[in-house]
Amino acid sequence: MFNPTEIIIDTCVKNLETGFHSTYGSLKSDYCELITWATHMALENIANSDALYHNIEHTVLVTVVGQEILWGKHICEGSVSCEDWLHVIISLLCHDIGYIKGICRQDQPDQGLYATGIDNFMITLPTGATDASLTPYHVDRGKQFIDEHFGNHLLIDTKQIKHNI
Repeated sequence: MFNPTEIIIDTCVKNLETGFHSTYGSLKSDYCELITWATHMALENIANSDALYHNIEHTVLVTVVGQEILWGKHICEGSVSCEDWLHVIISLLCHDIGYIKGICRQDQPDQGLYATGIDNFMITLPTGATDASLTPYHVDRGKQFIDEHFGNHLLIDTKQIKHNI
Protein backbone atom coordinates (compact mmCIF):
# COMPACT_ATOMS: atom_id res chain seq x y z
CA MET A 1 0.00 0.00 0.00
CA PHE A 2 1.18 3.54 -0.77
CA ASN A 3 2.47 5.18 2.42
CA PRO A 4 3.65 8.77 1.83
CA THR A 5 4.89 9.14 5.42
CA GLU A 6 7.18 6.13 4.98
CA ILE A 7 8.50 7.59 1.72
CA ILE A 8 9.24 10.93 3.42
CA ILE A 9 11.05 9.21 6.29
CA ASP A 10 13.07 6.91 4.03
CA THR A 11 14.06 9.82 1.78
CA CYS A 12 15.14 11.87 4.79
CA VAL A 13 17.22 8.95 6.12
CA LYS A 14 18.94 8.52 2.74
CA ASN A 15 19.65 12.26 2.55
CA LEU A 16 21.18 12.30 6.03
CA GLU A 17 23.26 9.17 5.36
CA THR A 18 24.52 10.60 2.06
CA GLY A 19 25.37 13.90 3.73
CA PHE A 20 27.31 12.17 6.49
CA HIS A 21 29.21 9.87 4.11
CA SER A 22 30.07 12.69 1.70
CA THR A 23 31.46 14.72 4.61
CA TYR A 24 33.17 12.05 6.71
CA GLY A 25 33.55 9.04 4.41
CA SER A 26 33.62 5.77 6.33
CA LEU A 27 34.72 7.45 9.57
CA LYS A 28 32.45 6.43 12.47
CA SER A 29 29.89 4.68 10.28
CA ASP A 30 28.04 3.60 13.43
CA TYR A 31 26.84 7.22 13.63
CA CYS A 32 24.86 6.65 10.42
CA GLU A 33 23.13 3.70 12.05
CA LEU A 34 22.29 5.91 15.02
CA ILE A 35 20.92 8.62 12.75
CA THR A 36 18.81 6.08 10.86
CA TRP A 37 17.32 4.85 14.14
CA ALA A 38 16.83 8.37 15.55
CA THR A 39 15.29 9.63 12.31
CA HIS A 40 12.76 6.81 12.18
CA MET A 41 11.93 7.18 15.86
CA ALA A 42 11.50 10.96 15.72
CA LEU A 43 9.66 11.23 12.41
CA GLU A 44 7.35 8.27 13.03
CA ASN A 45 6.24 9.98 16.23
CA ILE A 46 5.98 13.45 14.68
CA ALA A 47 3.92 11.99 11.82
CA ASN A 48 1.18 11.39 14.40
CA SER A 49 0.92 15.08 15.24
CA ASP A 50 -2.27 16.99 14.61
CA ALA A 51 -0.46 20.34 14.78
CA LEU A 52 -0.81 22.16 11.48
CA TYR A 53 2.71 23.58 11.31
CA HIS A 54 4.97 21.54 13.60
CA ASN A 55 4.64 18.36 11.59
CA ILE A 56 6.81 15.88 9.69
CA GLU A 57 7.33 18.16 6.68
CA HIS A 58 8.51 21.04 8.90
CA THR A 59 10.86 18.73 10.82
CA VAL A 60 12.37 17.24 7.67
CA LEU A 61 12.94 20.69 6.15
CA VAL A 62 14.57 22.02 9.34
CA THR A 63 16.80 18.94 9.56
CA VAL A 64 17.88 18.97 5.91
CA VAL A 65 18.62 22.70 5.98
CA GLY A 66 20.56 22.21 9.22
CA GLN A 67 22.62 19.49 7.58
CA GLU A 68 23.46 21.84 4.70
CA ILE A 69 24.55 24.50 7.21
CA LEU A 70 26.78 21.93 8.95
CA TRP A 71 28.28 20.92 5.60
CA GLY A 72 28.96 24.57 4.69
CA LYS A 73 30.55 25.22 8.09
CA HIS A 74 32.68 22.11 7.69
CA ILE A 75 33.82 23.18 4.21
CA CYS A 76 34.62 26.75 5.31
CA GLU A 77 36.10 26.07 8.73
CA GLY A 78 36.73 22.33 8.88
CA SER A 79 35.62 22.33 12.48
CA VAL A 80 32.51 20.14 12.48
CA SER A 81 33.36 16.82 14.10
CA CYS A 82 31.38 13.63 13.55
CA GLU A 83 30.11 14.02 17.11
CA ASP A 84 28.97 17.59 16.43
CA TRP A 85 27.14 16.43 13.33
CA LEU A 86 25.43 13.56 15.17
CA HIS A 87 24.23 15.73 18.03
CA VAL A 88 23.07 18.63 15.87
CA ILE A 89 21.10 16.32 13.56
CA ILE A 90 19.38 14.60 16.49
CA SER A 91 18.65 18.04 17.96
CA LEU A 92 17.05 19.15 14.71
CA LEU A 93 15.02 15.96 14.38
CA CYS A 94 13.71 16.38 17.92
CA HIS A 95 13.46 20.17 18.16
CA ASP A 96 9.62 20.13 18.13
CA ILE A 97 8.92 16.61 19.37
CA GLY A 98 7.58 18.04 22.63
CA TYR A 99 4.43 19.06 20.77
CA ILE A 100 3.32 15.45 20.42
CA LYS A 101 0.71 14.35 22.93
CA GLY A 102 1.72 11.05 24.48
CA ILE A 103 5.44 11.44 23.69
CA CYS A 104 6.56 11.71 27.33
CA ARG A 105 6.32 8.70 29.61
CA GLN A 106 4.27 10.66 32.17
CA ASP A 107 1.63 11.61 29.60
CA GLN A 108 -1.80 10.12 30.17
CA PRO A 109 -3.72 11.01 26.99
CA ASP A 110 -6.81 9.03 28.00
CA GLN A 111 -7.14 11.35 31.01
CA GLY A 112 -6.02 14.52 29.20
CA LEU A 113 -2.93 14.79 31.43
CA TYR A 114 0.42 15.78 29.96
CA ALA A 115 3.90 16.31 31.38
CA THR A 116 5.23 19.86 31.22
CA GLY A 117 8.82 18.62 31.12
CA ILE A 118 9.55 20.51 34.33
CA ASP A 119 9.96 18.27 37.37
CA ASN A 120 6.83 16.14 37.65
CA PHE A 121 4.35 18.89 36.82
CA MET A 122 1.39 17.93 34.67
CA ILE A 123 -1.23 19.96 32.83
CA THR A 124 -4.72 19.06 31.74
CA LEU A 125 -5.84 19.67 28.17
CA PRO A 126 -9.49 19.67 27.18
CA THR A 127 -10.86 16.97 24.91
CA GLY A 128 -10.19 17.90 21.30
CA ALA A 129 -7.19 20.12 22.05
CA THR A 130 -4.57 19.84 19.33
CA ASP A 131 -0.86 19.22 19.84
CA ALA A 132 -0.35 22.96 19.36
CA SER A 133 -1.91 23.38 22.83
CA LEU A 134 1.44 22.21 24.21
CA THR A 135 3.29 25.21 22.75
CA PRO A 136 4.24 26.73 26.14
CA TYR A 137 5.77 23.41 27.20
CA HIS A 138 7.12 21.88 24.01
CA VAL A 139 10.79 22.76 24.59
CA ASP A 140 10.88 21.29 28.10
CA ARG A 141 8.84 18.29 26.96
CA GLY A 142 11.32 17.78 24.12
CA LYS A 143 14.20 17.79 26.59
CA GLN A 144 12.36 15.26 28.75
CA PHE A 145 11.86 13.09 25.66
CA ILE A 146 15.61 13.26 24.95
CA ASP A 147 16.41 12.07 28.49
CA GLU A 148 13.82 9.29 28.29
CA HIS A 149 14.82 7.95 24.87
CA PHE A 150 18.54 8.70 24.59
CA GLY A 151 19.65 8.94 28.22
CA ASN A 152 21.25 5.50 28.38
CA HIS A 153 22.94 5.57 24.99
CA LEU A 154 26.73 5.59 25.24
CA LEU A 155 27.41 7.58 22.05
CA ILE A 156 24.78 10.25 22.57
CA ASP A 157 25.41 13.31 24.73
CA THR A 158 21.92 14.23 25.92
CA LYS A 159 23.18 17.40 27.61
CA GLN A 160 24.43 18.69 24.25
CA ILE A 161 21.19 17.83 22.48
CA LYS A 162 19.08 19.48 25.19
CA HIS A 163 21.30 22.57 25.03
CA ASN A 164 20.74 22.73 21.27
CA ILE A 165 16.98 22.39 21.65
